[in-house]
Amino acid sequence: LVADEGGTGKTLGVSLAVRWTTIQQDATGPVLVLVPPLLKEHWLDHLQAVFSDDPDRIVMLNSARFFNPVQHQNQIVIMSKFSWIHHWSGREDEVTPLCVVIDEAHQGRTGMTLKEKEEEGGDEEAKGILLEEEESFSSTKHAKVLQQTCAKARFAIGVTATPINIHTKEIEYILAMLGSESQWMHSPDNSTADINLEWQSSLANIANWARNANHDAEPCPTELLTPLST
Repeated sequence: LVADEGGTGKTLGVSLAVRWTTIQQDATGPVLVLVPPLLKEHWLDHLQAVFSDDPDRIVMLNSARFFNPVQHQNQIVIMSKFSWIHHWSGREDEVTPLCVVIDEAHQGRTGMTLKEKEEEGGDEEAKGILLEEEESFSSTKHAKVLQQTCAKARFAIGVTATPINIHTKEIEYILAMLGSESQWMHSPDNSTADINLEWQSSLANIANWARNANHDAEPCPTELLTPLST
């Protein structure tokens, strides 16, 4: 869970983490980047910078109904998370992602949920309008689909700036949605703890690149191009 304040580089940091997942041993399956519709271009820019040596790997879909688990097997696919909830509810078992990224991961817990809105032309981007509604709906519809999607993934990353300003229960809820409590926080053999330490070390080594590099001119550091020892 990346829960830093707004404007501190969460999107770029998570894009780097996505790159890290793609170079692990036996890294197969699509990366699902599920974000609010208005942030799709924002994620596209950052992921294209991190994957500047392989730009065709990044795909942005206007609707999650166009996602194909076979066609997009080894691609990073950016979609509206509300479109994903609408089109893939009950079909989560059809997809085995390498990684799932959920931006604004607190949505669905704080009484915010999905209401579809059809505008002229049936534009998919018109969907995903957030309105105040009963939390019982959001917890059984919104979060359930995302939780089941994350449960199939090898890695799951939540992104939010909200929990740092509110109750710790918010973080606990998001971690549960990501499936993190058992896999990352309380691993009985500490194997995932070792992975966490190496991941953190690698991200620390590329911090200066992330902050200062001219992404069009400077390639990713070797830590993101070469599989780690773990």
